[in-house]
Amino acid sequence: MYAAGDAARLPRGRGEHWADAQEQGATAARNMLGQDVAHTTVPWCWSDQYGLKIQICGSLVGTPETSGDPARHDAAISFVHDGALCGAVCFNRPKEFRDLRSEIARSEDGPETVKARPV
Repeated sequence: MYAAGDAARLPRGRGEHWADAQEQGATAARNMLGQDVAHTTVPWCWSDQYGLKIQICGSLVGTPETSGDPARHDAAISFVHDGALCGAVCFNRPKEFRDLRSEIARSEDGPETVKARPV
């Protein structure tokens, strides 16, 4: 048995956004087809609110470091824990968000890795 989205149990807990469930579903499908691949992910979500694109990824623990001006809806907030980037929140900075999410995935600890397996 395989699961994705709300039905899946991951070490970090449930993903609370459909994009996270979609990525899990793709990994589950590859495993159902016999590919035996691990699900690696940096959890993320976004919301568009009245011309403001808010994007969030990783774990928002640690020390926040802000670039830009949140009051002007143009900023990136990086969260650093034990010297490593572990999370980010961006306002209207989609390219910077992609770069930060990729950096988190390449971090020393790497993204969360879960081997899909039948239950």
